[in-house]
Amino acid sequence: MESLLPQVAAPFSPGNVHDVSQVEGVKIDQAYIGNCANGTLTDLKQAAEILRGRTVHEGVKLIVVPATRRIYLEALQLGIIQDLIKAGAVISPSTCSACAGLHLGVLGKGEVAIANTNRNFRGRMGHPDSKVYLANSFLVAAAAVEGRIVNPEVAL
Repeated sequence: MESLLPQVAAPFSPGNVHDVSQVEGVKIDQAYIGNCANGTLTDLKQAAEILRGRTVHEGVKLIVVPATRRIYLEALQLGIIQDLIKAGAVISPSTCSACAGLHLGVLGKGEVAIANTNRNFRGRMGHPDSKVYLANSFLVAAAAVEGRIVNPEVAL
């Protein structure tokens, strides 16, 4: 039985899904973990697991947005926030942010992001000429470290 490779939704639809091998190597400017739907404690734990002892790639912004204040506080108590900050992440308060194209991480013209959010429509996170790839928290964190989309099971 063959195993399923991690999946990535390429621009400009959450339905444009491919094996990571088909988009591996795409350079990123930003990695984004969190928001109301995908800033769960599990998401933050998964990101910290990849980032612990590693550093965000030079030139890549890693933005983490816990879904709620309760999750933020629990992640603080567990040391997860500290691990993310040590790796180079910027931690936002729980709010609607770049996922909805509002602030902290809004993409500029030509920028490429990978996010664990749930939408990647044209212009959703900023400029209409930006691109957003969607993936799970492990893959987003690994891309933040490598500066490009990678299979975390192989790259790290």
